[in-house]
Amino acid sequence: MVGYVDDNEEHVLNKYKKLLGDSIIYLIGNIGSKVISVMMVSFYSFMLTPEQFGKIDVTQTTISLILPFITLCIHDAVLRFCLKSDQLKPVILSNGTLIVCFSVLVSIPLCFLMDILHLIGGNVFLILFLVVLQGFNTLFSQYCRGVNKTKVFVLAGIVFTFIMAASNIIFLKYLEFGINGYFLSMIVGYVASIVILMIGGKIFNDIHFELVSKNTIIMMVRYSVPLIPNSIMWWLMNAGDKYVIMLSLGNEANGIYAVAGKIPTILSTFTTIFMQAWQVSAISESDSKDKNAFYSKIFNSLSLFLFLMISAILIVLKPLLSVLISSSYTDTWRYVPFLLISTVFSSFSAFLGTNYTAMRKTGGALKTTFVGGVLNVILNFAFISLIGLNGAAVATAISFFVVWLLRIRNTKQFVQIEIEMKKFVFSIVLLGAQIASVYLFNSVICAVFGIIVVAILLIINFGMIKEILHVFTKKGERTYG
Repeated sequence: MVGYVDDNEEHVLNKYKKLLGDSIIYLIGNIGSKVISVMMVSFYSFMLTPEQFGKIDVTQTTISLILPFITLCIHDAVLRFCLKSDQLKPVILSNGTLIVCFSVLVSIPLCFLMDILHLIGGNVFLILFLVVLQGFNTLFSQYCRGVNKTKVFVLAGIVFTFIMAASNIIFLKYLEFGINGYFLSMIVGYVASIVILMIGGKIFNDIHFELVSKNTIIMMVRYSVPLIPNSIMWWLMNAGDKYVIMLSLGNEANGIYAVAGKIPTILSTFTTIFMQAWQVSAISESDSKDKNAFYSKIFNSLSLFLFLMISAILIVLKPLLSVLISSSYTDTWRYVPFLLISTVFSSFSAFLGTNYTAMRKTGGALKTTFVGGVLNVILNFAFISLIGLNGAAVATAISFFVVWLLRIRNTKQFVQIEIEMKKFVFSIVLLGAQIASVYLFNSVICAVFGIIVVAILLIINFGMIKEILHVFTKKGERTYG
């Protein structure tokens, strides 16, 4: 009798393979567009001054601040209830769409207020149109994910990036529209994305306003409203430092910091792609009996991947930026290492944050993020005055680390994640040494040291790597009699 996989083991394998399959779909769909996004940073550095790029970055930061207020984070409710609800999905979409329609009315005075306060750069009407489009794009994107139209969701992201990149070249290089050209290109990209989502996701067919009901709206809003302050606190940790930099050091410094922040995008691109797949799996498996083992394995695998990625980026950091970035942004590399660390702990926090979403305990996400947001503001003012621009990166890294620690403790009521602590701590120490080498030595020595770090990480995690490969290559054979 040949070996076989029983029903329970086959179910476990399928969970991992589904997560891997979804991640691959998101990866294939996003990798090309994300590469273009990173390459566009080089283009922006030549087309826009640090001051202009600083204004653009602050404007985008402001938009990300007001969107949760405007939309009530209803897109999160749409995803959650489409994935795990007995209600008809068109009911969820129709009620969510009505809420976003009302948000358009709220966005008008809010955008003009932000313009008066000089928190946005560029034409206020362009910004208003951009905010509205972004709200609908997010809603329809999450709906497509919720009804398992992943390919449509991915395609819309690809189209947005390519159209925006092409429009930027036209508006910035040839028409020389400056800041307004950048935002105009975003508008064109979002219009194209929404068209794809509406056609591919058959949005028009699923919106029926006669399905709107007071009870459904109340149910969705009760779920999503606690996510508004959570989003604001998350924004505070991710972007609040930019306002402190602008006030303390000026728009030029903010522009340099913004370009430095684009490098960790290489890392966050992969984690964002993974989190899109993980969010679906976490919600689907929230009632599973073996979720502790499942969540633990995925977390340990994710941490290994992130550590390897950081090490690889640090190896090529200096030579890469010397080629890609304009001389106006010479010192950008100095601010990247700690931004990479903050991206890692942001990813760890987001991973644990899916537990709140899956268990419909969104208030817990707010409590932990609130602590991190307040801490980030305090540390930003303290560190920027002490050590300059890098103080913002250090403050953000510490804040996300604290949120992660809080969520480890807070989410134990939902799931027990077993971290391989000795390997985890040793890996952090190795990366700390590599970061020190970036500041102390030239590119050649940094590269040699980085290669050694990567080799050590692979060796000490060989068992985990072998197990991952085994899970995703194993096939169940079934015999009878």
